[in-house]
Amino acid sequence: GAPPVPQLTVDETSWTLRWEASSGARGSIDPSEPGLLPSRPIVPGPAPTTYDVYEVPRNAPADGPLAVPAPVTPAPVGTREFTHANSTLGVERCFYVRPVDIVNGVHVRGPASPTICASFADTFPPSPAGNLDAVAVPAAISLIWEPSPAIDLAGYLVLRGDAGSATLTPLMEAPISELSYRDGSVRSGLRYIYAIVAVDKSGNRSPESNRIEETARP
Repeated sequence: GAPPVPQLTVDETSWTLRWEASSGARGSIDPSEPGLLPSRPIVPGPAPTTYDVYEVPRNAPADGPLAVPAPVTPAPVGTREFTHANSTLGVERCFYVRPVDIVNGVHVRGPASPTICASFADTFPPSPAGNLDAVAVPAAISLIWEPSPAIDLAGYLVLRGDAGSATLTPLMEAPISELSYRDGSVRSGLRYIYAIVAVDKSGNRSPESNRIEETARP
């Protein structure tokens, strides 16, 4: 029989499909009583059921023949879990699994499970910038920091507040690409606290970098 609906989870770099065994699947039988070891047959039985994972083709022509997709799995897998390390974010993707049994040396594929779909939306915050440092210069405070390693980085927001503030606010609306910033809007003698937030191309914001305080000079 067909396996039940699989479960699909997505993270920033991969997706994982998990499923339950199909009805009638071949496999090892657990001992019926605790403490008993599983028996080993004298004559080898049929090979356990394995599974292929398929992705439903996207953008298939409506008036053309439906192509039979090739399995995503390079070979049928014996476990009921498969992880693929290539996530295409920003689209919806759909998958299903089919059991595979070996009959007289031939791979026989059973009925497909129901299809599971998920939106591969990029909701994952980038890694933060690091080692923020500040130096007071005449009429300004200069900031410098180390980059975020995010591969889809859009830039950085500089956050500022008065010393002792729990909440900091951005000094600009759009992210900047530089790894330094000169804050010329400070007032002499006042102490400020700063942090940096990395922003990716989907608008996700990282946690704050380390916070640092500095007093403005005349």
